[in-house]
Amino acid sequence: MYLKWRIQMLVVWSLLAFGIFFQIWTQTPLPTGQCLKYVTIVFAACIVITHFMTDVLLPAYIQRKQLLKFAALALVACMLMAFVFTWIDTIFLPDARPFMYKWCNMLVSAALIMGNICGLRFYREHAIIEKKHRQLQTAHLEAELKLLRDQVNPHFLFNVINSIHVLMHKDVQQASSVLMKFSDMLRHHLYDSTKEYILLKEEIAYLQNYVNVEKVRWGNDVRVECNWIEVPEYFRIAPFILSPFVENAFKHVSRDHPTGNYVTIGMTLQDNRLNFTVENTCDAPGDITSNNKAGGIGLENVKKRLSLLYNEQHQLVIERKENIFKVKLSLHLQEYE
Repeated sequence: MYLKWRIQMLVVWSLLAFGIFFQIWTQTPLPTGQCLKYVTIVFAACIVITHFMTDVLLPAYIQRKQLLKFAALALVACMLMAFVFTWIDTIFLPDARPFMYKWCNMLVSAALIMGNICGLRFYREHAIIEKKHRQLQTAHLEAELKLLRDQVNPHFLFNVINSIHVLMHKDVQQASSVLMKFSDMLRHHLYDSTKEYILLKEEIAYLQNYVNVEKVRWGNDVRVECNWIEVPEYFRIAPFILSPFVENAFKHVSRDHPTGNYVTIGMTLQDNRLNFTVENTCDAPGDITSNNKAGGIGLENVKKRLSLLYNEQHQLVIERKENIFKVKLSLHLQEYE
């Protein structure tokens, strides 16, 4: 950034010097050597004053948010530059015009030079501030995402261990089988939760394991219907972005629904867009996440993660109609070859 700025300034000053030299060389009786000397002295003074303003004062006044004070100082600097220009011009090209008349003409030139250089420097400082702001924003988002990922582990452990605890009172052999599946799920959780994206098929495999655990736990008390899909290798998704909806469905599924307790999970894939639906029967009216603190953490967590990771690339609809709770998620998938 610094080298690029210096190169830009070198180009700008070179063009200005050439323009003024050409004007003096063609419109005054000065020989070429005197023209070069004139331009060298003028630009030496100009560069010193201008870069003191742009390199020393402007960044400081931007940081203090005192741009009006800087503008006043820049006006004073223009007057000083105009005085130097007029004095040099009087030495090299003496004529009968009053000093103040020539100073007023030089003031316009000084203001144009100062304004252009300060404008370029202000743009550069603004770009630097914007870059730092984006870096801080990225760091903040990464910290927030890490916090949200860390919140997934206790929620996941609470739900699954609770399922196994219930199952141990029904069938020890099945509980042992479920523990083996649980170890696979936990391994997936430990190794993949810190990744930015994982294979979509790995996320689906995790959901299948989780649903199998819950099906064993609930037995015939809950009807479970799933529509899993085969997906290409190159589709990626943020880890555990779908699982909280499935966990929440089983956690809050009804105990005694008039038409039977059920959880249905559906998936479709259209181009790069995944359509994911989870529907379950539920008992208590009102907001389902208000019944249990852990359940609320799951849904609120995934909402925040979706807004941070997918922003405008997802649509989430959560509906509660009487004793039916339904989630519809449409998500634009990342694609890597």
